[in-house]
Amino acid sequence: MAKVPVGDDPTKKRFDRNNSGMLSVIEYRKYRESLAPAQMVILENLTLDALRKIPSYGDEPSLGEQIEAWINDPLEPSTDVLVQIIKNSKWYETYNFAEARNAWRLEFASDPGEWENEMRGARGVVQAEATRLGVQLTEQQLDGFSRAWIYEGWSKDANALRNALMSGVEESPWVESAIAGTLDYAKGLMGDTIDSLRDLAYNNGMQYDESWFQEAAKSVASGLSTAEDWEREIRKQAAGYYPAFADQINAGMNVRALASPYMQRMERLWGVPMTTIGLDDPTLLMAMGGKNEGGDFTAMNLSDFDNMLRQDPRWDNSDNGKNTLLNGIDSFLKSGGFKY
Repeated sequence: MAKVPVGDDPTKKRFDRNNSGMLSVIEYRKYRESLAPAQMVILENLTLDALRKIPSYGDEPSLGEQIEAWINDPLEPSTDVLVQIIKNSKWYETYNFAEARNAWRLEFASDPGEWENEMRGARGVVQAEATRLGVQLTEQQLDGFSRAWIYEGWSKDANALRNALMSGVEESPWVESAIAGTLDYAKGLMGDTIDSLRDLAYNNGMQYDESWFQEAAKSVASGLSTAEDWEREIRKQAAGYYPAFADQINAGMNVRALASPYMQRMERLWGVPMTTIGLDDPTLLMAMGGKNEGGDFTAMNLSDFDNMLRQDPRWDNSDNGKNTLLNGIDSFLKSGGFKY
């Protein structure tokens, strides 16, 4: 490229060190670079040196190569052209908001210590929230969520990190596969919610698969519902299963507590430990879910329940049943005058 006339351009005159009226190749390059300062809105806080380091995407020339072409263009296109070059690049399409571009600068175009400090802070934030929720992260997942926290600008959205830990994040160039895989929700808020709902379901005779508890806990941790909402759902279903006790169940009593008097009779008369009696035991269900003559659901009184237990085959095999049978035989023999 031949020397470029300075003319009346005051900016060019600043780079004409020898006041020769002509800019050398080196002077011209410095002049052109000065037209694209780092404070330009489109460049955010990225310097030209940082932009030159951006790799190529597919068959597209790298942004650095395109910037070099702009700098060396003898036709002197304006900075608007440079702005369009950047806007039309695949890089800009990927990092098209301030947080992502600033994160890219920290990671790839700054002192490595800056990026590590940023990641150290992000890891602390992510780990604290994961611990609160009860999400067990691998090192790879922790780094993935931390990168996403920086690049996605989650610090400006109070719910973003929590939602990501609950539901995952959409695929993005800065997350890649780092946070793939199943997350472990064994402890913390989610683990406590799962344990609480599981205990409530057990004590009310309700059975759900593990995914039900997981989704319920995720919903609670995400703020979409409360634990009380799910507890009411369990009690509502239990009340439908044990209609004679619906009012008590909905008021907060557990089916296992309501069934306790019947279970104690079963233990006493049959010799069966209460811990082995399930709330779905047919005899227990019959006692707790019968109907009166008017067709209303009603519980069996304990006296009638005792009689029902004595008519069950399990009574015959119990110690009480055997002793009763032997005592009956003994009484019969004595009444007949038999001696033995």
